[in-house]
Amino acid sequence: MDVNVDGLLEGDGPQAQGLLTYLDMYERGDLEILGIDGEGPAGQFYELGAGLLNGFGDFTELCDLSLRHLDKTIETGHTGRNRFRRPTLEEAQWEELEDDIMNIEDEVLRESVLGVFWGGCERQFMQRVGLPLGAFQDGLSLIRYMLGAKGNGSFSDKVKYGAQISLSMGFFFFVFGGGAQEHFALKDSLMTARVVLGFLGAASRRRRRGELYWKALQALLKVYKKPSLLWEPKKRKAE
Repeated sequence: MDVNVDGLLEGDGPQAQGLLTYLDMYERGDLEILGIDGEGPAGQFYELGAGLLNGFGDFTELCDLSLRHLDKTIETGHTGRNRFRRPTLEEAQWEELEDDIMNIEDEVLRESVLGVFWGGCERQFMQRVGLPLGAFQDGLSLIRYMLGAKGNGSFSDKVKYGAQISLSMGFFFFVFGGGAQEHFALKDSLMTARVVLGFLGAASRRRRRGELYWKALQALLKVYKKPSLLWEPKKRKAE
């Protein structure tokens, strides 16, 4: 896709300013991505995963709590397949969850860290348990903005191949993970961090390639000599 990175960075809107900040952090070499993901209906998570990914690809686990093994025994008030749910981490494993939440908060508030989730119900959960929402970005919305998509994920007719682009986490698992998304929170948090870091790297390379182009052009212009438009006939050599 032909993405105009410089165009994305124009203006003082929150998306442009945010992307500029993240690109500057990436290019300094100190950016770390904290991915977080939860499993459960409407932010009522029975499983939570989080970890820190640095620029070298090293992933440090910060949280891996799960009640997936428990049966769905709590009535939800709904009918059909959603009539029952599992206990949430807040209900059944609060002490361990609280310790991990404090650890996640300490890490995400560091200046070199960008917290990301992937367009789900994580925002509801984080607000409820006291994580700082301002330290996290919706990775899906960020990448939609970088690719020129609308807020709902659709592309205008001007975007080449827009109709063929999928931004689902399942797609990225298939492309980069070599298999289907299994919806395990820790694995999803890692993939979220990897995708965001990868897109920032691609945007940085595109921006730097443009800068190198202009530097090369300016260097050429310094040594370029404009040819004369005056025609001078060649003098014949005396025989």
